Amino acid sequence: MPHGYTERDATEFIATREGDRAAGIGISFAVVDSDGELLGSIGLMNVDWPERKAEIGYWVAKGARRRGVGTRAVVLLSRWAIEQLGLERIELSASPRNAASLALARRAGFTREGTLRRFRYRHGEREDLVMHSLLPEDLAR
Repeated sequence: MPHGYTERDATEFIATREGDRAAGIGISFAVVDSDGELLGSIGLMNVDWPERKAEIGYWVAKGARRRGVGTRAVVLLSRWAIEQLGLERIELSASPRNAASLALARRAGFTREGTLRRFRYRHGEREDLVMHSLLPEDLAR
């Protein structure tokens, strides 16, 4: 979870998900095991239909990490977005300091494109992000 993420932040996030889904600009899913235990969350955001692209975001609960949960969820959602929704580009960005997310992007078949310098504010300062993409032709690999 992002640093300083509060229960209020979570409540506000959840409250916006249905509106994003209804507007066709995003969709979120819980990641659960066969017993219904929450393992994480994943979603498509900023869906741009004219450009046929979207961003993917996720988090994995601490107890579910290092079990392939995040990689499997990213692979499944990305494949669904490309094959069923007809999107042609899925973007995944991560902090260059987030080794786990950088490795997950690689395992999920994403191509590292480069660093977006000082791309966003986080913790009161600008932060670089590493951009990755997945294209339909990448699914055949």
